[in-house]
Amino acid sequence: MGSTTLTNPAATVASVDLVVPTTTRKVTYVFDTGATSSDLRIPYAVAVDGEVSSEYHEKPKRVRGKHGTIEVDVAPGKKVQLYLNSDAHPSYRKKPVYAVTVADHDVKVKIKEKTGKHSTPDTPQHSATDEEQGVATYDAPLTGDIWMKVTHRYDTSEVDALLPAGTRAEVKAAVRTIYEGLSKKTLTIHVAATDDEPAAKLAVTFNDSSNPKNNITSYDLLKDGLPRVHPAGYAAVFGAALAARAPKMTMSSAWRPCMGSIAHRAGLGLDVSSLGEVRMNREELLSNDPNGDTSNVSDEEKKLYEQFEKARAKETAAAKDARAKQKTFAHAKKDANEKRKEADHAKRKYDGVRKEHVKGPPAKGAWDQAEAKSEAAAERQCATEKSGKDAQTVLEEATDERKKAEKTWSDERDKNQPEIVKAFRDALAVSPAAAQLFDPWLMDSNTHDHVAATSNLQEDANEKLHATHLHLTVYEPKILAP
Repeated sequence: MGSTTLTNPAATVASVDLVVPTTTRKVTYVFDTGATSSDLRIPYAVAVDGEVSSEYHEKPKRVRGKHGTIEVDVAPGKKVQLYLNSDAHPSYRKKPVYAVTVADHDVKVKIKEKTGKHSTPDTPQHSATDEEQGVATYDAPLTGDIWMKVTHRYDTSEVDALLPAGTRAEVKAAVRTIYEGLSKKTLTIHVAATDDEPAAKLAVTFNDSSNPKNNITSYDLLKDGLPRVHPAGYAAVFGAALAARAPKMTMSSAWRPCMGSIAHRAGLGLDVSSLGEVRMNREELLSNDPNGDTSNVSDEEKKLYEQFEKARAKETAAAKDARAKQKTFAHAKKDANEKRKEADHAKRKYDGVRKEHVKGPPAKGAWDQAEAKSEAAAERQCATEKSGKDAQTVLEEATDERKKAEKTWSDERDKNQPEIVKAFRDALAVSPAAAQLFDPWLMDSNTHDHVAATSNLQEDANEKLHATHLHLTVYEPKILAP
């Protein structure tokens, strides 16, 4: 018998894709900037293992300083960091802070601002773990040193690309010297005479601010402060001062870490305290100090402002009264409608009973009472309507009086406003580098819209703050998005 070779058929290999559930952990950063200002909205971008996701590629987001949170879900073993302030600009992002590596728990990082000089690093320190909730809590400071770390320091190579188109050569050269490193707190700009304009000279003085000196362990205005301000801000201010033919200018504050708006902390704020011989100060408008500086506030203006204030108070009272009487009329109208329905219902009920009554009509008592109440309610409606219309007329007259008083006051203010200040502001307002302009005379929260600047009445905190200087916020949407 011959031998037979048996061959087993090829075995079928089963293809099985095993799906392993991915475990993620939540990392939450909680901010508290109450030590200086809870109103801050801080620019930020999140990096995971050094990579920033696409949602931050064009510009950063912003987190509120009062219990504002940043949340990100990541897998265990991942490292999460933040880019903050002007360092969150897509072109910078060189100084990541508050790094945590996720392990077996969700992570909460509580970032609390501290004033004073602290050399504490930004590294979060573990403070507690709640096993039941599965959350590990860390604490981290936000100090002046850390604010400086996360504020981009511009260098000379960046300047030209960041200046507005049309910036004159003399201004460009002056701005560059700030980032090359000034040797003193003054800067002089010379403009040679041409066929179109006479020669000009602008002497700029940079005053130091106590805020960075009191809150940073090692700080120098010329080396650390001035270069942290966006170059376009200097270009705009220098150019506007030259356009106003100002011989000199004093800048009172540039970058600062622990005071005021996020604009100053992000290097997008500049303050001018004097221009030529004019002090940018109108506190005397509300002051009764007999020795106060009245150079920018005439006696006549103070008198007219008081009249304007009285007219505003009268308008406010009239508006309150008109609202109250309109509310009373609305209630009376509603009551009259309800009483009319009740009277109609009582009549229908009476008519129905009368048709079925065989021994004579029933008493009309319920109907009569309902009709009486309806008529009384209708009279109240009529009276409150007239009262409301009269109050509205009083309000309209008060509004007209307030408008006239305001115009009379503002005309007097504008008549005495130094021409050099008006020319300076006008030049700044049309600069593409400007986003906001606040000064003792006018407040413009958006120089790019078509809404006119409003009067500085020195009422709210922002107006009071800018009764002593002119503030420019630089337009940079990749740091502070509108």
